Order: sequence, then structure tokens, then C-alpha cells
Amino acid sequence: MFYIMKKTIGLRVTEEEELKGLDIAEHGNDAYSGFQIFPNE
Repeated sequence: MFYIMKKTIGLRVTEEEELKGLDIAEHGNDAYSGFQIFPNE
């Protein structure tokens, strides 16, 4: 199943989304705003 997903939609987020934080990219929420290293745009 993972092989099919990897070949069609992919399993990873972009590097930019990783740096911004997956809470914002995936859920639209800022979970730990006090602990961010990089400011969100």
C-alpha cells in the first residue's frame, strides 16, 4: 500500500512545509507558537 501511495501522491511533505511546521501545513493550526525557531509567513 505504501509503495502505491509513494508512486502516486507521495509520502513526504515539501522541505518548506517541514521548516514552517507540519501543524500549520497539515492542520491549519499553530500548536506550539512559543517554541518556534522560524517565523511563520
